[in-house]
Amino acid sequence: MSRYNGESPVFLNIKILFFYLQAEWLFLSLRPMSKKIVISLYLLALSCCGIASEVFFQEDFENENGPIMDMAEFSAGAVSDATGKDAISGNRSLLLNTMGQSGWPRSIRLFKNGLPNNYLYKVSFKYKVLEVSKSSGNNFLVVESFDSGKTRRISTSIFGSNAGDEGLMEAVFMANVPKNEKIIVDFTSSNGSKILLDDIKFERSSMPESSRWFFDEGVFKGMRYNPTYSEFMFHNPNLFKMSKEEFFPFVDKYGQFKHKDWPGKIKSDADFAARIAEEKKFNASNPPIEGLDQYGGYIMEGKNYGKSKHFRVKKIRGKWFFITPEGNIFWSLGIDSVGSFAATPIDGRENYFEDISDKKYVNRAWWGKFDYEKPHNVYNFGRHNLEIKYDKFSDLEHAKFIGDRCRHWGINTLGAWTNSLVLENSNVAYAFYMSTSEGCKLDSKMKLEGYWSAPRDFFDPKFEESVKNVVARNAKFLTDSRCIGTFFDNELPWQNKVLDISKSILTCPETQFAKIAFWDFLQKKYSDISALNKAWNSKYADWDSFLKEREFIPSTKEAESNMLAFEEIFYEKYFKTCRDAIKSVNPEILYFGCRFAWVNPILPKVASKYCDVVSYNLYRTSVANFEMPKDAKDVPIIIGEYHFGSSDMGVIGAGLCPRLDVNSVVDAYTKYTIGAIENPHIVGAHWFKWVDQCVTGRSDGENYRIGFVDICDTPAYPIIEAARNISENMYKMRLSGKKTTKAVKEKTITY
Repeated sequence: MSRYNGESPVFLNIKILFFYLQAEWLFLSLRPMSKKIVISLYLLALSCCGIASEVFFQEDFENENGPIMDMAEFSAGAVSDATGKDAISGNRSLLLNTMGQSGWPRSIRLFKNGLPNNYLYKVSFKYKVLEVSKSSGNNFLVVESFDSGKTRRISTSIFGSNAGDEGLMEAVFMANVPKNEKIIVDFTSSNGSKILLDDIKFERSSMPESSRWFFDEGVFKGMRYNPTYSEFMFHNPNLFKMSKEEFFPFVDKYGQFKHKDWPGKIKSDADFAARIAEEKKFNASNPPIEGLDQYGGYIMEGKNYGKSKHFRVKKIRGKWFFITPEGNIFWSLGIDSVGSFAATPIDGRENYFEDISDKKYVNRAWWGKFDYEKPHNVYNFGRHNLEIKYDKFSDLEHAKFIGDRCRHWGINTLGAWTNSLVLENSNVAYAFYMSTSEGCKLDSKMKLEGYWSAPRDFFDPKFEESVKNVVARNAKFLTDSRCIGTFFDNELPWQNKVLDISKSILTCPETQFAKIAFWDFLQKKYSDISALNKAWNSKYADWDSFLKEREFIPSTKEAESNMLAFEEIFYEKYFKTCRDAIKSVNPEILYFGCRFAWVNPILPKVASKYCDVVSYNLYRTSVANFEMPKDAKDVPIIIGEYHFGSSDMGVIGAGLCPRLDVNSVVDAYTKYTIGAIENPHIVGAHWFKWVDQCVTGRSDGENYRIGFVDICDTPAYPIIEAARNISENMYKMRLSGKKTTKAVKEKTITY
């Protein structure tokens, strides 16, 4: 028996972790050598502020009774030894195996009694990825604090996505929590993995007194990441020395971070003219790419697939492609939210801003989360800056200008949430986005997770009515020849475990439409209630009592089979309703599905029956090998969202896949996008998003530097050059049949 299996398994709060990881948490993912340099420089910068470091915990696994045995909990069956030639170094390494487990299975919890508070920590370890789940592949180091069952994230780092990945993982995090909270460190993965670990080391440094006010409760409101985020502090170590009076306000009149300079930062209204001149020069040296049809399709000499009214999909030589209305192949290189403006909540934090006095740019926002769930005021820095930059600013002319930008930058698709005026006037192909209403909720006694909205009842007649109404309102876009296809909804609260939906429906009231549909399904399957009772080991008096019962959840094999079958029907109801409504307006329009962020094994199979193209939002290092499950139909895939960000230019957050700096972002973007282009199943990938989020966050707190333009409308030329290079070469790459990450010219990129 393994020495690691004697501990009782203590699993993560999977539901909370799942949604934080997909929609909120940061993924610190750098190349091993880059990370080593970054962390060393970071600690050096902190030492200049008077912060000394010491080794707090170290484990090389050579001794069977090493220090980890007293400080960790091991999930039963998930941890064992790898010895001899199988070890990473020395004679023994740790083998973590959660393959076959769904959700976010934890293998190790370090510091089960809590990590000492009020320190800066550096953690490092060697790793080697042996196997990952086909549906996902990320491994995580998760730092959390607990209090009375509630979880609060401190840091999340990714350290391997694909089998064969190996190296040295290093990350930095800060631990400053209330005394009643316990800090722990978990090793987990997305849907299971098999990895080796070795030479774990934790170093700690005391936090300077001058920085402690940064951690006071209530100092920063409505921001996903505040200035103590480690990536941001690496680029701004002198912030530790600032008093609160010196720090506030920390946002200038253009919406930029005040206490840092960077190339291209706007310091006066006059600087905008220089930015315009720079862009004209850039565009002049990068004319629109030749050899494309009016939709952006690639014109091949002597090869055309026939004209049509709308885009369609076709498999050619084992690879999926879009086909433009002119009959040419098309791969969708896009950006989301094109033409949007960066606005940020101001209620209750007016002291953050240097100048928000112009009421013209104050708007009322009706969506939000966390600190801003109710209607609130926002300041539109994005529009404020555009109206200063462009004399006599016109929304219509700006929409046309954006189209011109896309042609020079090599962007051939406007993605989800693009401004409707841009869709209508940019003359660029687009993927249209619609969403159903948030009503028709499941009134379940069982708690289901939903980050953006609660799970809905797709059998409620109001759901179908809302779908038809939305489609009718947007018919002009769905019948436009430049519309590649349409997404319907985004990141719906699909539960990651099968049966959860069916179980929750059983706990709904008798008036719930989904429960009535389940009741009808069972009546058709079983001759009478006694047959159901025998199959489920239940005690229903009659069929009416089935509807009224809200506590009983069956556990027999046949009951699970019934619930599984109905769950598939439940999903089919959603996809069929959306597809039928869309096709009623335009039978030829392509239906892209609902932009999966979290799925269970049934969903892709069902989606592939109804969708022309299945959409996923995939924030990871690579999609080169991503594909639909084997039991799904062979349909193409489109990536609705991905990005990489950095904290080196004034915006605090580095997005869901952070990198050290702009050069690292360009490298990650290039490799990810080329991997998607060379993947035979993928027909497009859309970057999220057009403009950087505000340093103080949007209405749900997200404050990421992930834009193709910043808040002052200055293009992010390094990533734009990368996009242009990819666009010039992507059809050659896709048609070649070869796989490479060096298919575009390499160059040193600077601002």
